[in-house]
Amino acid sequence: LLGKAMRAPLLISSMAGGMPRAEAINRHLSEAAQALRIAMCGSQRVSLQSRNSQGLTRALRRLAPDIPLLANIGAAQLREADGLDLARRAVDALEA
Repeated sequence: LLGKAMRAPLLISSMAGGMPRAEAINRHLSEAAQALRIAMCGSQRVSLQSRNSQGLTRALRRLAPDIPLLANIGAAQLREADGLDLARRAVDALEA
């Protein structure tokens, strides 16, 4: 998927950002995904809109260099005036 070898057509969905332990939980989930060689997916909305580090970040790419890291943001957010900027920051946040 996206040029990355996977062992199974599965993915781990991260915890929603914004909660105090989200970054640590997402870190552990990305390590598990890397060990199992399956993709990981998560929403970027909270971390991008609040500009905090509790969503999926570049740190996860260092922990999971060999798997697809997928991120999403809502269509409602893309419709806003800064929607294109939000999408660009989502790509940058994961080094996609």
